[in-house]
Amino acid sequence: MNYNTCFHLLLALFIPCSVLCLAMTARNPNSDQFALLEFKDHITGPQNVLANNWTASTSVCNWIGVSCGILHKRVIALNLTSMNLRGTIPPHLGNLSFLLSLDLSSNHFYGHLPKELGQLHRLRIIRLSYNCLNGEIPSWLGNLQRVQRLKMKNNNFTGTIPETLVNMSNLEILHLGFNQLSGQVPSSIFKISSLKIIDLSSNSLSGSLPSDMCQHLPKLEMLYLHRNELSGNIPLSMDKCNNLKMLALSMNQFTGIIPRTIGNLTGLEELDLRLNNLEGQIPEEIGNLLGLEMLIIQTIKGLTGQIPTSIFNISSLKIIDLSSNSLSGSLPSDMCQHLPKLEVLYLHRNELSGNIPLSMDKCNNLKMLALSTNQFSGIIPRTIGNLTRLEELDLRLNNLEGQIPEEIGNLLGLEMLIIQAIKGLTSQIPTSIFNISSLKTIDLSNNSLSGSLPSDMCQHLPKLEVLFLHRNELSGTIPSSMDKCNNLKMLALSTNQFSGIIPRTIGNLTRLEELDLWLNNLKGQIPSGIGECYQLQKLILGGNQFSGLIPKSIFNSTTLEEIGLSDSKLEGQIPEEIGNLLGLEMLIIQAIKGLTSQIPTSIFNISSLKTIDLSNNSLSGSLPSDMCQHLPKLEVLFLHRNELSGTIPSSMDKCNNLKMLALSTNQFSGIIPRTIGNLTRLEELDLWLNNLKASEINFRRKSIQWADSKKYFNSTTLEEIGLSDSKLEGQIPEEIGNLLGLEMLIIQAIKGLTSQIPTSIFNISSLKTIDLSNNSLSGSLPSDMCQHLPKLEVLFLHRNELSGTIPSSMDKCNNLKMLALSTNQFSGIIPRTIGNLTRLEELDLWLNNLKGQIPSGIGECYQLQKLILGGNQFSGLIPKSIFNSTTLEEIGLSDSKLEGQIPEEIGNLLGLEMLIIQAIKGLTSQIPTSIFNISSLKTIDLSNNSLSGSLPSDMCQHLPKLEVLFLHRNELSGTIPSSMDKCNNLKMLALSTNQFSGIIPRTIGNLTRLEELDLWLNNLKGQIPSGIGECYQLQKLILGGNQFSGLIPKSIFNSTTLEEIGLSDSKLEGQIPEEIGNLLGLEMLIIQAIKGLTSQIPTSIFNISSLKTIDLSNNSLSGSLPSDMCQHLPKLEVLFLHRNELSGTIPSSMDKCNNLKMLALSTNQFSGIIPRTIGNLTRLEELDLWLNNLKGQIPSGIGECYQLQKLILGGNQFSGLIPKSIFNSTTLEEIGLSDSKLEGMFFTLIFSKLQKHSL
Repeated sequence: MNYNTCFHLLLALFIPCSVLCLAMTARNPNSDQFALLEFKDHITGPQNVLANNWTASTSVCNWIGVSCGILHKRVIALNLTSMNLRGTIPPHLGNLSFLLSLDLSSNHFYGHLPKELGQLHRLRIIRLSYNCLNGEIPSWLGNLQRVQRLKMKNNNFTGTIPETLVNMSNLEILHLGFNQLSGQVPSSIFKISSLKIIDLSSNSLSGSLPSDMCQHLPKLEMLYLHRNELSGNIPLSMDKCNNLKMLALSMNQFTGIIPRTIGNLTGLEELDLRLNNLEGQIPEEIGNLLGLEMLIIQTIKGLTGQIPTSIFNISSLKIIDLSSNSLSGSLPSDMCQHLPKLEVLYLHRNELSGNIPLSMDKCNNLKMLALSTNQFSGIIPRTIGNLTRLEELDLRLNNLEGQIPEEIGNLLGLEMLIIQAIKGLTSQIPTSIFNISSLKTIDLSNNSLSGSLPSDMCQHLPKLEVLFLHRNELSGTIPSSMDKCNNLKMLALSTNQFSGIIPRTIGNLTRLEELDLWLNNLKGQIPSGIGECYQLQKLILGGNQFSGLIPKSIFNSTTLEEIGLSDSKLEGQIPEEIGNLLGLEMLIIQAIKGLTSQIPTSIFNISSLKTIDLSNNSLSGSLPSDMCQHLPKLEVLFLHRNELSGTIPSSMDKCNNLKMLALSTNQFSGIIPRTIGNLTRLEELDLWLNNLKASEINFRRKSIQWADSKKYFNSTTLEEIGLSDSKLEGQIPEEIGNLLGLEMLIIQAIKGLTSQIPTSIFNISSLKTIDLSNNSLSGSLPSDMCQHLPKLEVLFLHRNELSGTIPSSMDKCNNLKMLALSTNQFSGIIPRTIGNLTRLEELDLWLNNLKGQIPSGIGECYQLQKLILGGNQFSGLIPKSIFNSTTLEEIGLSDSKLEGQIPEEIGNLLGLEMLIIQAIKGLTSQIPTSIFNISSLKTIDLSNNSLSGSLPSDMCQHLPKLEVLFLHRNELSGTIPSSMDKCNNLKMLALSTNQFSGIIPRTIGNLTRLEELDLWLNNLKGQIPSGIGECYQLQKLILGGNQFSGLIPKSIFNSTTLEEIGLSDSKLEGQIPEEIGNLLGLEMLIIQAIKGLTSQIPTSIFNISSLKTIDLSNNSLSGSLPSDMCQHLPKLEVLFLHRNELSGTIPSSMDKCNNLKMLALSTNQFSGIIPRTIGNLTRLEELDLWLNNLKGQIPSGIGECYQLQKLILGGNQFSGLIPKSIFNSTTLEEIGLSDSKLEGMFFTLIFSKLQKHSL
């Protein structure tokens, strides 16, 4: 019998017993009707199911959700749960004076609770959970002394919990979880002796718990206080709650030890203490909890010592999660002797050692076993093969050795097998593994496995989705039967010794998304069948010995986002078909000397490209003059070491996101275009070794010429000179050396200032500051430049054209505090003597041509605060000694050839604020955990390296000031830590282009200062957490390129500051929420390539006047476009709605989008005619209406679109003549008129109008 049935039965029994009393006090029943009708009037929206049912013509007792007393017919229960009602709760409900039960849960009620509800003194039950109610929890609730159940969780209540609740002396259930409550938990609550359940979870409650909190709670069975900010100790007297079954104190800030008295709670079934600041050991007394089913004490780094052996005697346990602590010691050899029900054992991320117990198989109900990231040694026991119910096994990152036991093949229900990053693991992969038909993931990467793969390895793996075998010593050929793994999505065999060819059958893997064969001994031709892998996103084949041509067919995989073809014997041309890859972001085809001919122009039309690296080939020809017209996202352009010629295009500045431009070692001629200065984000510009000449620009001179100013240098009393930001030109006169008392010399930001630095300057022994930065000075520095500068403290020579080596005598300037030589052309090594500059506070050598190793002597500069060495060609390891300078506040090591690991010693820099070590592909291994203990850090940028491993679960525990965290473009894996919200000052978080898996933690919504969240291109799954909507300052949200499922949560559109949204290439489904219209500052909306996205386009989108780009293409959207859709889109430039199921006519008011440049409505079901008003879109560059049901004549007004470059009208039912006027658009580059009923002659006029363009 369910609860509602029981309740109404009790009501029925209650009523007869109270007939006399009720008869005496009853008022007019119409007062109930009036109150309820007023309630109905406060409900809004089309989903109001009460509208036609609650009418004055029928008795309230017959209304939906209303129950009345048997005799007096007064309303005693109002149950409107889960009716999708929206509105406010009116005060009139306070007139339902006989009400015993009020249930409005699971609706959309908002606003405050009216104080009149405090008059309902008969109430026993209040259920208001799962609404949007706000304001403070009213103190008048304390007047309702008969209430037994108060449930108001999952609302927006704020403020504190009122003390008056203590008056609810009959209260049994208190649910206030998932609100925004703050302040302390009133100690008076713990004096309500009738309480059985307390749930205050997921708020912002703070303070400590009373030491005697359980003194008056003899009936308490459930205590949920998790996800708050509670602190202090866990009360020793907790055992006084001796009926407790569920105790959840996780995700707070509790300190101190876990009290031993917790072992007295012998009725406890669930205990969750995870994510607190506890310390000490897990008490042995927990072993007394003989009914415990779930034990979770994880992610507490202060938790040390051994795991109490008594835990392993609790035979009722189903879940043990002690992961991510600092537990040590070994596991008992008989640990599974008394755990017959255990299903989940998570001990990963500790410091456990010793052997994995042979008796592990006694836990014969085990489904999940994770022992990864510990220090277990010895072998993997064969008995693990007896755990026949096991679904997940993770042993990665231990000190194990020997072989993977053949017995693992007995685990016939296994879905995930991860045994990676164990260098002591040798021998062959057991063939039995390939017989486990349930397997979805096999990750045996980064071990020392050898041998070959079985020829029939995929015969019994129908569900396999992920196969990672990279970074081993495997050899032999890649099995041709690999295509039997027909669900495979990710295949990584890189960094092995595979030989032979890529089997042709690889093309049968039609669900493959990632193929990485880098760095093997593969030969032969690249099979054209790869082009049949239509879902392929990443194709890495470099570092092999492939020969022949690059097959055109591989560019059929239009989902490709990353291509890597390098270091091979390929030859011929780069196929023009590469232009089909309209989603390509990274293109690396380099170090292939047999690759000749011109660069395909189609590459420069791929607007999604961020990286183009075609360096070190034999490419020739010139660059298109408009090459940057369609590359708005391009950040890296590497074309160096080819045979390219012609001029550098003046339109290069259209690539306005360009950061790195390398055109060196080619045959470019002409001048460097002035527009290069518009590339304001450019970090690296390399034009070395070309035929470029000086610009013929004549700078205007100021009235005072350098020739006239020589006389000023006769004033030997001058102590300070400041000449900056002017249009002076010529040289710095040698006569400046006459100023023998000069202390400060600042001549900077004068681009007309050329030639060498006068050597006489270096003879002025009084100088303390020399700033000659940001000029066009050239030449080298004298080898003895510091011989006569004993007082020099500041030397700024950055942003010039200085070359040569850095003088080894630089240490003679022994008072130097600031040395900036960045953005020059210095070459050679950093002299070792730099370490003698013990007063140096700032060293900036960024963007030169320096090579060799970074000298360890820099660590002797004990006062160093800023160290910037990026943009050079340093090699070798990062020396540990540089982290001896514990005063360092800023480090910049980027764009170099360094390799190895980031030293753990970096954690010594306890005052570090900015850490930038990025774009160093030789930088591998894990991120040192010590970095996450530097509490002063504001910026961490470790992006674009080859870092691997996972992030510590408590990585944000000690980063209270962190504002920027860039870890994108690495090889990081694992889950995103749920404790990320401890970085509560975070503004920018970029984890894109990694291998993160799992879900987005719900706690991400606690990052209330977050402005940018970029998780693009990972392996994330699950639902997008609704909590993202709590990030009220969010401006950029990029979540595409993952495997999210479920609906797009409406709540994310609460962040009304959002300017850019990217949700693409996922498994989302349902509708685009109408609430998207709340984003009144949105500029870019990209929700595309989501086939599960159906229904109509929300009309609210068309009211967002700030929108510049709308891309809803390649979904399954239906319905028609609003006739006035452009009324409020004055800034719209791009409208992509192609590849949907849209119908209806094209709105004639489309011309109101008068800034529109690109309009793509192709591959839909639009009917009717092309509206004549289309000709008013005078800025239109692209019009694509292909493959619809359009009819009628092509409007001649299209010829008024004078900037039109692309006109695609084919695949419709147009009739009549081709209008001559359309050829007035002389900018047209592409015309498509096919599959229609047009007739007449093909006008010769087209040739005179479009003679400079291809048709």
